[in-house]
Amino acid sequence: MATFDPSDIGVNNGNIYGFPYREDAAQIHILPVAWEATASFGRGCAKSYEAIRQASLQLDFYDEKGALWKTPIYMQEALGEILNSQAAPKAARLIYYLENRGQILDRMEDFDEINALSKVLNNLVEEACHDLIKEDKKIIILGGDHSVPLGLIKALNKNQSFGILHFDAHADLRPGYQGFTYSHASIMHHARQLPNVESITSVGLRDISPKEAKIIRKDTHINAYSDKWLAAQRLNSRPFSAVIEEILKKIPKKIYLSFDVDCLDPSLCPNTGTPVPGGLSWHEIQAILDALYYSDIDIVGADLCETGNHPWDAQVSARILYQFIGLLS
Repeated sequence: MATFDPSDIGVNNGNIYGFPYREDAAQIHILPVAWEATASFGRGCAKSYEAIRQASLQLDFYDEKGALWKTPIYMQEALGEILNSQAAPKAARLIYYLENRGQILDRMEDFDEINALSKVLNNLVEEACHDLIKEDKKIIILGGDHSVPLGLIKALNKNQSFGILHFDAHADLRPGYQGFTYSHASIMHHARQLPNVESITSVGLRDISPKEAKIIRKDTHINAYSDKWLAAQRLNSRPFSAVIEEILKKIPKKIYLSFDVDCLDPSLCPNTGTPVPGGLSWHEIQAILDALYYSDIDIVGADLCETGNHPWDAQVSARILYQFIGLLS
């Protein structure tokens, strides 16, 4: 392995952050999934993994938590590009058709085709993750729209129980959306059906449907900390450390971390697919990630999804991804 100087310039060697680590030696594998067929508004996240890799070369690596860069990391080649090229254009036309009063039943064969391709993608991701898990590797999925982590969650679910800590502006609890069974708006619905997912704790919600709100109220295994609730804590001058402590008390000791960047204030990732006013500040999300790092909670896997294909959004996501490395180390 080549030497790595964290104070030197980033080397464009194909790996994330210009790290010199080989695939076989890496403890953490970053698996990009180039898929955005179910994106319902803005597009571009299927290509954001390369923007994030390029942005990662600009990071400086000092962190008070220690030398996170010493953990061997390897970024795999992206999965799903061919499938996405088949599905995304047709899916975009179907969404336009529905928004102009078209009916799903009139185009059922087309919707079935997209759902079949989504299932192929899920299986592809699950198989790739299963092979890495057998080698005792930890995995971070880099989306793509927020439907893409299902394969990893299913692979992890086969031999262990865990909760999901879910950062998002949306609840993602719809059984399906816009005719798509495996929609980005349905990832937490599908995760909730898995037998070993103990609970889902969602943070930052501020754009949910009435049916999703009813599910949250009725399901005792779903905890929701809305953006409005978080704002009320700020306005009442409650220390944010106390807010974090309350959230972390609700999650089990083993969790999967699912992160849609639209949980953040839109100034941080303005080109995400479905931006919503409000959201967590940069310092707030850093405080939460630091608290997770210093806790006794075990992070079994993670995803970072819906980054817009733009240099600024990529800079933000590259820095969040670096914090995830510390959490999974």
